[in-house]
Amino acid sequence: MMRYQRRLLTLALASAAALATVHTAAGQTSDPIPLQVQPADQVDPVSTAFQATGPLDARGNSIVATSLKPGAAGTNQGGQPHGFFPSDLSHSPSGATVNRAQLHVIYINQPPSHFGNVAQFLSDLGQSDYMHIVDQYVGAHDPGRYTVGTSFQATVTLPPGAPLRLAGILQIVHAAASITGSGYGHIYQLMLPKGMDTCAPWGCYQPDRGAIDYCGYHEAVTYNDAVGHVIFTVQPYSAIHGCEQPPYGTANNQVTDSENANLAHETLETITDPDVNSWYVATLDILYGQEAADLCHQSALYPDGYYYGQAKNIQLNGNWYTVPGMYSNRDHACVFTAPH
Repeated sequence: MMRYQRRLLTLALASAAALATVHTAAGQTSDPIPLQVQPADQVDPVSTAFQATGPLDARGNSIVATSLKPGAAGTNQGGQPHGFFPSDLSHSPSGATVNRAQLHVIYINQPPSHFGNVAQFLSDLGQSDYMHIVDQYVGAHDPGRYTVGTSFQATVTLPPGAPLRLAGILQIVHAAASITGSGYGHIYQLMLPKGMDTCAPWGCYQPDRGAIDYCGYHEAVTYNDAVGHVIFTVQPYSAIHGCEQPPYGTANNQVTDSENANLAHETLETITDPDVNSWYVATLDILYGQEAADLCHQSALYPDGYYYGQAKNIQLNGNWYTVPGMYSNRDHACVFTAPH
């Protein structure tokens, strides 16, 4: 792992892409509605904070970049002094968490089927015991707190060879949040299709050029208008070497399970560390700054010479999925079910 780096951005949005659309509407549905991105969505953000999960390197390790975590040690749960279990997550007193939210999916340029079964996965995730791993961090325990909200379909037209840049992503997020809401009660999930590159100030996802600095990230942005604070994840196409699950042995198929595994990773970390300043490893060692899913990221070398993620096949709400482990302070270990 690389040590974490500070990145706090103040950006003036520029038009990075022509964002074509049709009509907009609000409401809760798994069928995507067209998302219209207007020039008015080019709003200067006050600041952004991010956590990016990198691809597997030649040794099967994942390289991660993030905004700087607070320097204070914080506190942990479980009754042990801080540092007794060095990999336990610590809580910064100023850090927020998400104790309930609607999960809004934004499909870019392709229908939902291109990405597997994202809406069904998120619905089952929200009703699963696995999701209750986060209870110990967010301070809520009632069921059904995380539900699927509105799904959007956005069309992004980019110049040949050009990536979707952060400015364009922030426009899309602003347009969606203007319709369905902002604040900690809404998480926006941007699903990028196969073949779409994306770049942010901290790196790029450009597989055809051999540049894969991350497989996904979650971010918080505060816009300088009525929309205000928004949290979201960005999910580049996951079925590529360095970001994918194995070609066999997963619950569904490689595309579906790669997308779902990375989506689970970023979603649960968004819930426990939405502004990248809440629950994370505060010990000053190689684990510093890692979040609940980072600590449990595993991989294995396969006969074809590639490393693949080693998520586990489990049932969520009665359906089989492939998901990564999540770190539990109460168990001091990676788990797939909530501590009881």
